[in-house]
Amino acid sequence: MKKLFYVLWVLVVHNFRQALREKNEFLLNLGFFVAAALIFPLSIGPEFELLTRIGAGLIWTLTLFASSLSLQRMFTADFEDGTLEALYFASYPLEAFVAAKIITHWILCSLPVLLLVPAVAVCLHLSIFQIGLLILSLSIGTPILSFIGAIAATLTLGIKSNSFLVPLLVLPLYIPVLIFGVNSVEAAFLGLSLKPYLFMLSGLFFLNLPLSILIGAFNLKLNLKSL
Repeated sequence: MKKLFYVLWVLVVHNFRQALREKNEFLLNLGFFVAAALIFPLSIGPEFELLTRIGAGLIWTLTLFASSLSLQRMFTADFEDGTLEALYFASYPLEAFVAAKIITHWILCSLPVLLLVPAVAVCLHLSIFQIGLLILSLSIGTPILSFIGAIAATLTLGIKSNSFLVPLLVLPLYIPVLIFGVNSVEAAFLGLSLKPYLFMLSGLFFLNLPLSILIGAFNLKLNLKSL
């Protein structure tokens, strides 16, 4: 077990170093989220009640798109430079590699968005209570986006020009996460119980966590065997 965690740590560090060489891609995702979130209120005007009503849905939708923009590069660099092949023939557990990629993707793509949510939510005139619920739902839901994205990224790894294929695959699968995440905030706004929505989000989290690692590793092995 200690060896597995050590391998996971080494792979996470490797992924971060690799990401630093391609930091413009992640900065672009963050810039897209901030720019879209700030431009949208300007297009509506000073309709405070409307902004409050749609604010949670807007932030969730922009988070979803920001998370999907970098999925096509999630495994491509390691596949092209032979890192994946070396790990496979060295009998390293590819499950640990997939888990490390998911962790790195969430930290680089979703965590900065979570940190910016309070500032963006204030611009959309959300209450402190709504902001707290929004952060809670995003904390549970954004890892699910990385789980699903990892499966799609490994599934299309051997396909050339997959830049638009991965987002097209994941967006329909993101819809349940979006619905439960937004409705958890909307339910509290309407005075309803938000527990069912948070329970559903938690269920999706624990369902997709092992599936993403196992299916992702299986897809990687199929791609490597075909070389």
